[in-house]
Amino acid sequence: MPKAPRAGFGTYWTTYGQGPREALMIHCSLASCEAWGGLARVLSGALTMTAFDMPGHGRSDEWDARGEIQGVTAEIAAGFLDGPADVIGHSFGATVALRWSGRSLCAA
Repeated sequence: MPKAPRAGFGTYWTTYGQGPREALMIHCSLASCEAWGGLARVLSGALTMTAFDMPGHGRSDEWDARGEIQGVTAEIAAGFLDGPADVIGHSFGATVALRWSGRSLCAA
């Protein structure tokens, strides 16, 4: 499981599944990417999923208040997208996904 800068922030992520469709999973507050393990097992034949730890969560770097956390998390998420993908969010993670509503989810 790698850790590298995403949107200038030290971000940890993991991948699940080997399905034909790409998906990005964004967890809720006070959780980590590991919270997706159960759902990922169910979807592993349909999706190849990337889940990352938001700033200040799990194994990502501590939150340093460099901006508005939802916006920074959205920038980090966009860094994982290089084409069409399903985006799955829970609670705060869903609000990050909805931030993209009405525009392309693909990073330019």
